[in-house]
Amino acid sequence: MRYFICWIYFSAFIWKIINGSLFQASFGLEIIKTSQASYIYSNPNSFWSSFYFFFLSNPILTSLGTLTIFLMEALFVIGFFTKKLDGLLILSIFIIHLTVYLFVDTLFIEQCLLSIVLISTTTWHKIAQKSKLFLYKEFKF
Repeated sequence: MRYFICWIYFSAFIWKIINGSLFQASFGLEIIKTSQASYIYSNPNSFWSSFYFFFLSNPILTSLGTLTIFLMEALFVIGFFTKKLDGLLILSIFIIHLTVYLFVDTLFIEQCLLSIVLISTTTWHKIAQKSKLFLYKEFKF
């Protein structure tokens, strides 16, 4: 399962290379324009519209953010070789999906839940021990 998760994100990076979106400087800008145009048109004075306007008027920031997301997807190649950086991969999953949710208005919460597989067994044992202590203290009669 762990390799499958790494393959999901790394193949997304490969797909962006094959289709050339990695090399298109305005890719992120165009995604925001097409995804948020109806929202900005319907709510021109809202906080989110001004948020999107900021990124639309600063294409360098948008391009850097898009490139950062692409590189976070590329990081998942590390997951095929070591488990030492799984914490970074888990964080990358949540940052990728939060960013996609904010700018593209698409939430893949089911893929965020897949990151549970990347949590080590020792961490699961620590969580289980703490939950037992918490439950024992709370429900002691």
